[in-house]
Amino acid sequence: MIKSMRRKFIAIAMCSLIGVLVLTVGFINTFSYIDVVKKADSRLSLIEGNNGTFPKNGQPPKDGGMRGGGYVLSVSKTTR
Repeated sequence: MIKSMRRKFIAIAMCSLIGVLVLTVGFINTFSYIDVVKKADSRLSLIEGNNGTFPKNGQPPKDGGMRGGGYVLSVSKTTR
């Protein structure tokens, strides 16, 4: 009896842990995907505002950066 209860407890604990891990990884991936899409959209807006090219020497877009969302993307020369 105790052996079967112990196995059931271990199985429930493992399923709970797997469920929590799946939810955590799912939330992290979802928010990461949303961030990547926002960054891609802002870069596409920057390219669109400069007639298909990136601005040279960090110059702002020719239309003032108001296309696509009302923000200006600053491009730094360093990467993470």
